Amino acid sequence: MSTCTGTTKTVRTTRVETVTTCCCQTQHADRPERKTGAQGELRRLIEAGELRPGESLVWERPRKQETHHVTVNADGTVTPHGTDKRHSLSTAAEFFAQGSFNGWKAWRRARDGARLDRLRALMEHR
Repeated sequence: MSTCTGTTKTVRTTRVETVTTCCCQTQHADRPERKTGAQGELRRLIEAGELRPGESLVWERPRKQETHHVTVNADGTVTPHGTDKRHSLSTAAEFFAQGSFNGWKAWRRARDGARLDRLRALMEHR
């Protein structure tokens, strides 16, 4: 069994992502981080007390038998466990799914299972 040294070779590059093959033959997709208004919207949930910095969010994907976690940061970003922070819920979901997802519908508060799109809608009606 060989040890992965992290050496990569670019396999293909598109407008959306660069796919590389690692020395251990694992393909990794590197998608550029998008800065959007979502960071500000998440910060509004923090300021309203609906989310707390350091709180865990969860995305359960039962058909794929996957559960993913991110941590909420005080600046309105999220950090998938073991990686760099993401500026939106959608880019955090895309990191795990390797495809496009609406992060507001994917992520839930770990403490009570409340979906973030519903928390945002409730906050807008206050």
